[in-house]
Amino acid sequence: MSNESLETAMKQHYEMRFPEFPNNDAFADWVASLAEYGGYVYGLATQVFSGIDINYVQLEMQHGEMTAQFNAIYSASFNLQDQAIHDACLVYMYCLDSLVREVLHCKSKL
Repeated sequence: MSNESLETAMKQHYEMRFPEFPNNDAFADWVASLAEYGGYVYGLATQVFSGIDINYVQLEMQHGEMTAQFNAIYSASFNLQDQAIHDACLVYMYCLDSLVREVLHCKSKL
């Protein structure tokens, strides 16, 4: 399957600089989860781009969970030094949102 918008989203994610780790332990744990999740989503995108079917429902659920966790971290108080890292995570999450949307869009083409 050839999908230019999926390919573009994959390239943007691949080129995205991953945020640094924050001082706040709970936030740092979430950032570690984000690193793992980002690789997982990219792997799924690679499979879909290659024409391999994936569990789209599971991806939607996991993405919702990561987004909810990020919003909870945002609401929690953390060290002001971590604000720049939070902002970088926001950009990274936005990029992941785009990639997930493109992967889920491919579902409708099956």
